[in-house]
Amino acid sequence: MRIVLSVCITTIKSMGLICMMGPQVTDPLVLRFVEADRMLREEVTLTSEAIGVFFYIASHEGCSKVDLEDACDMSSATSSRSTDLLSVEHRLKDKDGTRRKGAGLIVKSRDPQDKRAVRLKLSEKGKDLIDRFKRVLYPDECCEA
Repeated sequence: MRIVLSVCITTIKSMGLICMMGPQVTDPLVLRFVEADRMLREEVTLTSEAIGVFFYIASHEGCSKVDLEDACDMSSATSSRSTDLLSVEHRLKDKDGTRRKGAGLIVKSRDPQDKRAVRLKLSEKGKDLIDRFKRVLYPDECCEA
């Protein structure tokens, strides 16, 4: 259920519907979606793909980049772009030679058993954001601290 809710928010956001919903929304669950989306957008500026990747990693802590690509049916280039946006440092450099800053929501690391594989997990900042997101969506449930 939670993955479905995350995908719904990403889909709604990518279609630009969140901005059009405004105060006329009366369904409590949809209102929580709108509030969670606003909270997320206040925290970081990400593409819809990167938001989907963030939710996938949050649901599959320690997954490989290949697992992500297979599950989300995305190319290596798309997953690289999204994980770069989500990590602390982007692989691309600015004109002055410094690496671009990422959102700092995930950590990429090499798999100790397979040095070619990249493992993905949430950073402390990412965990905090997911916890706050869950508290908005599921106010009656206890979230991990």
